[in-house]
Amino acid sequence: MKAGVVEGWYKAGFKDAAILDIEAAIEITIVPVRPEHMEKADKLQPGLHHSMTIPAGLFKAVKTDQLSRLCY
Repeated sequence: MKAGVVEGWYKAGFKDAAILDIEAAIEITIVPVRPEHMEKADKLQPGLHHSMTIPAGLFKAVKTDQLSRLCY
């Protein structure tokens, strides 16, 4: 992303050095997962996903708690 080759990728909500590194160099946006998409994924692949909340302030880009998704 810093090299301008990639504009985005999927990442779960836990604190990660890669996100912190990118966030230190450029402004990023973390897009929340919508509940209706979580429900659809659960129906298509039951048991493969775990919902989680990214707490406000975990990353500079997260101003309020937001939903995320961990895939197994």
